Amino acid sequence: MLEQIFTIGFLTAFLTAAVRMAMPLAFAGLGETIAEKTGIVNIGMEGVMLSGAFFSFAGAFFTGSILLGLLCGMAGGAAVSLIHALLSIKLAKDQSVSGLAINIFVLGVTSFLYKLMSGGQSYQQIVPLSKLRIPLLADIPLIGNALFNQDILTYLIYVLVIAVTFFYKKTSLGLAFAAIGENPRSADSAGIPVHRYQYIAMVLNGILGGGDWAALT
Repeated sequence: MLEQIFTIGFLTAFLTAAVRMAMPLAFAGLGETIAEKTGIVNIGMEGVMLSGAFFSFAGAFFTGSILLGLLCGMAGGAAVSLIHALLSIKLAKDQSVSGLAINIFVLGVTSFLYKLMSGGQSYQQIVPLSKLRIPLLADIPLIGNALFNQDILTYLIYVLVIAVTFFYKKTSLGLAFAAIGENPRSADSAGIPVHRYQYIAMVLNGILGGGDWAALT
């Protein structure tokens, strides 16, 4: 019975769907990694992702352009991350409390805005990003279709994971960002602009956490 269920076709389809659904979490996780490297824990990441999901959908829905939707999602995610950055860096508030408050706030705001946008209709839909099949690699048994027959944002996360790893391990600027999270006072004594780098990290946190949702809208 199990042999009839867990066929190559079933496992291939399962892995393909798993990779696609995991992409928003992968982008958000990478964005959170960048934030935490500078000493900021963004528990409000759920709010960042929710803001990105709503604004990417709204942007694509009203403009008819998935690219503009992607940019709107990035802007929405970055705006929420900057709110957390302002509270955590400028006002020195508790990061956990700030993150939880942002999650609750964004949930309420996006729910309200969606009701206004939908005009009473229960479900709205737009055309998602098209898939780009990579020849030869997509023909690899089992994993080929899952990893190499996806949209452009899926391929982008492959590159970003490698690029971010290289940035923190092999570049002096990456080491400076990491030093802030390890010991911000020592980093400041060494001439590293701690707050500026933290704001940059939070903008990237929002862009990654918010913009990738255009792939699923």
